[in-house]
Amino acid sequence: MKLPSRVKIGSQVWEVTEQKRKHAMDNHYGITNIKDNAIVIDSELTESMKRTTLFHELLHAIRATFGGSLSPNKWGDFTEAEHYWIGLYEEPVVAMLRDNPDLVAYLTNDA
Repeated sequence: MKLPSRVKIGSQVWEVTEQKRKHAMDNHYGITNIKDNAIVIDSELTESMKRTTLFHELLHAIRATFGGSLSPNKWGDFTEAEHYWIGLYEEPVVAMLRDNPDLVAYLTNDA
């Protein structure tokens, strides 16, 4: 199954490509370019690592689309911080999965 070439997140469409690691990706399996709505995944990864890396990069794209650089001014206990981060992602992740059935098929493929 092929890596999806586009993923809709909210009102934004993100282009997804693969390429061999180079300067900007030397220490990363993938990279999210927020300015260009672009995600690049290392083409030399195994398929299972590509799926995990894509999901990781999509979380960066969700934060850019929905969360900007918002963060609480100060942290209380662990439970407060945990609920903040879960709450930040719950709605956007469900919407992204709903709007991109090909992405869901790719991420859940075990081949």
